[in-house]
Amino acid sequence: MGADDEAEPGDSGETEEAEPPGGESREQMETTGPKDRWDKLQVIAPFVTAVVVAVIGYILNYSVNQGFQRSQLQFNYVKEMQELLAKLGDSKTTPEEAMTTAVALAAFGSYSIPPLLNEIQSGQTNRQMAGEYGLQAVALADPKDACPALGRVLENRTAAYNWFTHRAGIRIIGSANCQTMRSVIAQYQARLSTAASSADAFTAFQATLAHEPAVTKETVDQLKSETDKTLNLLDQGSQQ
Repeated sequence: MGADDEAEPGDSGETEEAEPPGGESREQMETTGPKDRWDKLQVIAPFVTAVVVAVIGYILNYSVNQGFQRSQLQFNYVKEMQELLAKLGDSKTTPEEAMTTAVALAAFGSYSIPPLLNEIQSGQTNRQMAGEYGLQAVALADPKDACPALGRVLENRTAAYNWFTHRAGIRIIGSANCQTMRSVIAQYQARLSTAASSADAFTAFQATLAHEPAVTKETVDQLKSETDKTLNLLDQGSQQ
């Protein structure tokens, strides 16, 4: 056997793969990556959970506080409005005093809309005039809340409101330039035209309003006149 055929000691004829630096095998390196990521997740998870819990707790606490503050505010408003409403209901209150009281009620904004509507419903002249005056002040200051509220009055067909309240709603929508309520006024006008067309149609319209004060054919004419005026005002207001 020649010198070239002699194998070096330890030479098996195959090339051995070099071991990765650090003494780790390839199998060890392949499993190290995912394991490290899992270990990191296990370390981070408690912190993430704590942050999420803290955020949720803050949101819940804020919501509860906001709800409590709104309830407290409403309670305070009711107490303060009771005195003003009592004055409006006092037979000794003069028309001038009633108007002043209604303006004071209007300062409570959207909270004053229901009681002012109730004043118009009362059937007492001073209270009706004061209620409409105050409600107009609310609509001019806060049309976003007042205009839809007035629209709902006109759309109601369960006899919840009398025709005085409908008339006031129509007037205020025009004077406050409630452009978003134009379609409501137009539909109401169509209802009035239908009511005037026949006895059955009048009876059907009559049933959608409170019985007191009584709704007559003259009432329908008055309401139609008010809707015409309001539509003209809204047309003028849209050109501003």
